[in-house]
Amino acid sequence: MAYSLYFDASKKQKSITYGILIEKDGQTFYKSRGTIENTNLSNNFGEYFALIMGLFYCRLLEIKEISIYGDSQNVVHQITGKNRAKSPIMKESKRLCMELLTDVKYEISWIPRKANKADRETRWRLTTQEPVR
Repeated sequence: MAYSLYFDASKKQKSITYGILIEKDGQTFYKSRGTIENTNLSNNFGEYFALIMGLFYCRLLEIKEISIYGDSQNVVHQITGKNRAKSPIMKESKRLCMELLTDVKYEISWIPRKANKADRETRWRLTTQEPVR
Protein backbone atom coordinates (compact mmCIF):
# COMPACT_ATOMS: atom_id res chain seq x y z
CA MET A 1 0.00 0.00 0.00
CA ALA A 2 1.32 3.44 -0.89
CA TYR A 3 0.16 5.17 2.32
CA SER A 4 1.20 4.30 5.88
CA LEU A 5 -0.21 5.70 9.11
CA TYR A 6 1.80 5.54 12.33
CA PHE A 7 0.06 6.49 15.60
CA ASP A 8 1.30 6.80 19.17
CA ALA A 9 0.48 8.36 22.54
CA SER A 10 2.27 8.91 25.80
CA LYS A 11 0.79 9.72 29.20
CA LYS A 12 2.63 11.75 31.81
CA GLN A 13 0.85 12.73 35.01
CA LYS A 14 -2.46 14.26 33.89
CA SER A 15 -1.72 14.87 30.22
CA ILE A 16 -1.63 12.72 27.11
CA THR A 17 0.59 13.65 24.18
CA TYR A 18 -0.31 12.06 20.86
CA GLY A 19 1.26 11.98 17.44
CA ILE A 20 0.51 10.74 13.96
CA LEU A 21 2.64 10.40 10.88
CA ILE A 22 1.29 9.63 7.42
CA GLU A 23 3.75 8.55 4.77
CA LYS A 24 3.25 8.21 1.03
CA ASP A 25 5.69 5.88 -0.70
CA GLY A 26 7.99 6.03 2.36
CA GLN A 27 8.15 9.85 2.50
CA THR A 28 6.50 12.04 5.14
CA PHE A 29 3.20 13.21 3.70
CA TYR A 30 1.51 14.62 6.81
CA LYS A 31 2.21 14.75 10.54
CA SER A 32 0.43 16.15 13.55
CA ARG A 33 0.79 16.14 17.30
CA GLY A 34 -1.04 17.51 20.26
CA THR A 35 -1.74 17.30 23.95
CA ILE A 36 -4.84 16.57 25.97
CA GLU A 37 -4.40 18.37 29.30
CA ASN A 38 -5.93 17.70 32.71
CA THR A 39 -7.19 14.22 32.00
CA ASN A 40 -7.51 11.09 34.05
CA LEU A 41 -8.06 9.01 30.92
CA SER A 42 -5.74 6.08 30.26
CA ASN A 43 -2.81 5.79 27.89
CA ASN A 44 -4.92 3.30 25.91
CA PHE A 45 -7.44 6.09 25.33
CA GLY A 46 -4.54 8.27 24.13
CA GLU A 47 -3.52 5.57 21.66
CA TYR A 48 -7.09 5.35 20.37
CA PHE A 49 -7.29 9.15 20.17
CA ALA A 50 -4.13 9.24 18.05
CA LEU A 51 -5.53 6.53 15.76
CA ILE A 52 -8.86 8.37 15.45
CA MET A 53 -7.06 11.61 14.56
CA GLY A 54 -4.90 9.79 12.01
CA LEU A 55 -7.92 8.14 10.42
CA PHE A 56 -9.77 11.46 10.39
CA TYR A 57 -6.90 13.07 8.46
CA CYS A 58 -6.82 10.10 6.08
CA ARG A 59 -10.50 10.67 5.43
CA LEU A 60 -9.94 14.40 4.81
CA LEU A 61 -7.05 13.58 2.46
CA GLU A 62 -9.30 11.04 0.68
CA ILE A 63 -6.89 8.16 1.31
CA LYS A 64 -8.72 4.93 0.44
CA GLU A 65 -5.96 2.37 1.04
CA ILE A 66 -3.57 2.41 4.00
CA SER A 67 -1.26 0.34 6.17
CA ILE A 68 -1.63 1.28 9.86
CA TYR A 69 1.08 0.77 12.48
CA GLY A 70 0.98 1.25 16.24
CA ASP A 71 2.89 0.01 19.27
CA SER A 72 -0.24 -0.53 21.38
CA GLN A 73 -1.00 -4.24 21.22
CA ASN A 74 -4.26 -3.59 23.03
CA VAL A 75 -5.58 -1.13 20.42
CA VAL A 76 -4.28 -3.13 17.44
CA HIS A 77 -5.80 -6.36 18.79
CA GLN A 78 -9.13 -4.65 19.49
CA ILE A 79 -9.32 -3.26 15.95
CA THR A 80 -8.48 -6.66 14.44
CA GLY A 81 -11.01 -8.39 16.71
CA LYS A 82 -8.40 -10.51 18.49
CA ASN A 83 -9.35 -8.79 21.80
CA ARG A 84 -12.60 -7.19 22.90
CA ALA A 85 -12.93 -3.56 23.94
CA LYS A 86 -14.46 -3.77 27.41
CA SER A 87 -14.95 -0.31 28.89
CA PRO A 88 -17.55 2.04 27.41
CA ILE A 89 -14.93 4.58 26.28
CA MET A 90 -12.83 1.89 24.57
CA LYS A 91 -15.92 0.46 22.87
CA GLU A 92 -16.86 3.92 21.58
CA SER A 93 -13.27 4.60 20.48
CA LYS A 94 -13.21 1.36 18.52
CA ARG A 95 -16.59 2.15 17.00
CA LEU A 96 -15.31 5.55 15.81
CA CYS A 97 -12.23 3.92 14.27
CA MET A 98 -14.32 1.34 12.44
CA GLU A 99 -16.63 4.08 11.16
CA LEU A 100 -13.65 6.05 9.84
CA LEU A 101 -12.39 2.87 8.16
CA THR A 102 -15.65 2.39 6.25
CA ASP A 103 -14.86 2.17 2.52
CA VAL A 104 -11.11 2.05 3.25
CA LYS A 105 -8.91 -0.90 2.37
CA TYR A 106 -6.56 -1.26 5.33
CA GLU A 107 -4.28 -3.52 7.27
CA ILE A 108 -3.27 -2.80 10.86
CA SER A 109 -0.16 -4.19 12.54
CA TRP A 110 1.56 -3.99 15.89
CA ILE A 111 5.16 -2.76 15.75
CA PRO A 112 7.76 -2.33 18.51
CA ARG A 113 8.03 1.19 19.98
CA LYS A 114 11.47 1.69 18.40
CA ALA A 115 9.96 1.10 14.95
CA ASN A 116 7.05 3.49 15.53
CA LYS A 117 7.79 6.64 13.54
CA ALA A 118 5.04 8.54 15.40
CA ASP A 119 6.90 8.02 18.70
CA ARG A 120 9.03 11.10 17.94
CA GLU A 121 5.86 13.17 17.59
CA THR A 122 4.77 12.22 21.12
CA ARG A 123 8.15 12.94 22.70
CA TRP A 124 8.38 16.61 21.60
CA ARG A 125 6.27 17.78 24.56
CA LEU A 126 8.50 15.98 27.01
CA THR A 127 11.79 17.28 25.58
CA THR A 128 11.15 20.88 24.49
CA GLN A 129 9.98 24.10 26.01
CA GLU A 130 7.71 24.67 23.01
CA PRO A 131 4.34 26.00 24.19
CA VAL A 132 1.31 23.77 23.88
CA ARG A 133 -1.12 25.08 21.26
